[in-house]
Amino acid sequence: MLLIVFSAAAVGMIYNSISPDGIEFIGHKKNLKNASEPDLTEINSKTGIKRSDFSILKISLQQAYQIFRDSSSLFIDARDRWEFADGHIPNSINLAEYKFEPASPIVKSLDKNAGYVIYCGGDDCEVSLRLAEEMEKIGFNKLFVFEGGWKEWVNANYPVESDR
Repeated sequence: MLLIVFSAAAVGMIYNSISPDGIEFIGHKKNLKNASEPDLTEINSKTGIKRSDFSILKISLQQAYQIFRDSSSLFIDARDRWEFADGHIPNSINLAEYKFEPASPIVKSLDKNAGYVIYCGGDDCEVSLRLAEEMEKIGFNKLFVFEGGWKEWVNANYPVESDR
């Protein structure tokens, strides 16, 4: 019996390691470059400049708020729809990471050259980074990950809205 269990586990691990859809055994956290003022200026001026060396940048609370005030990028909430309904950054859209589908009407309607600020719950939430990576794979090239996310936004008493 143990031989069958160990054999099945070995076959599963081998298949997982060679499969393009395999699951990582140890989670990864992509090191993101911090956005600088020129990076934000690119977005604010809406120049359409493509970056050759990176397309996902990490932004701070202050930078996220600056982008929000300037209305220079669309905010995307990567959390579940019920968390989004409970509260979100005004004018943001909900694109739950776990349901991301490149062929969905909402994704197809987004301009791949526009700027997007992606956020989730905050702290150690990696949902926004995973969504940014999926968007990058299909050609989006101006993605900002607001790592502090919803929690940091609310704690700063910045504007919020709710669908309830």
